[in-house]
Amino acid sequence: MMSNATEEISDSKPIADLATLRLLANGRRHAIVQALTPQALTAKELARSLGTQPTKLYYHLNILEAAGIIRIAGERIVSGIIERSYRAVARTFVVDRTLLSASATEIADAQAVILDETAHEYRARGRHGPSDTSSIDPLIGRAYFRCSPEKLRAMRAQLYDVLFAADDVNDEMGDTACLAIALFTYDATETA
Repeated sequence: MMSNATEEISDSKPIADLATLRLLANGRRHAIVQALTPQALTAKELARSLGTQPTKLYYHLNILEAAGIIRIAGERIVSGIIERSYRAVARTFVVDRTLLSASATEIADAQAVILDETAHEYRARGRHGPSDTSSIDPLIGRAYFRCSPEKLRAMRAQLYDVLFAADDVNDEMGDTACLAIALFTYDATETA
């Protein structure tokens, strides 16, 4: 019997190692986790929502399950085959810096994977064009500014709210969109 697709999940789960952070930075795996946050889905249902074949998802589902990012929400027998439904274990995943034994450089490199993956997805969009004519023009930009630590913390909190508000706007009939945010202190002499 399948479990209830609306079963509650945790609000957040800490990411305590670099390997988990790297695997979540993968665009396909991130899309899978996002799709499994509001409800449990079978591989067939998930493939339909992501516009792909179920066979292309099993590898990623196994990796995410082994890492504790998703779980099996239910099983049932369909035509003699076990069909599983999967669900994300939390609504958001937060890097737990206190548990990381990695150096600041290793953490920055792991987080940069997210930006690299976003750039890869954006380049692919340019090669293939937007999914339909109703897509909005992309908003890409950078701003350098001086700001007190208190104001930076307040801005970070606001950006965090914007980033995770995307979970509440999922519309099955709409375009898939990517929102990537990076806010960090910057020393121009470090890259000169």
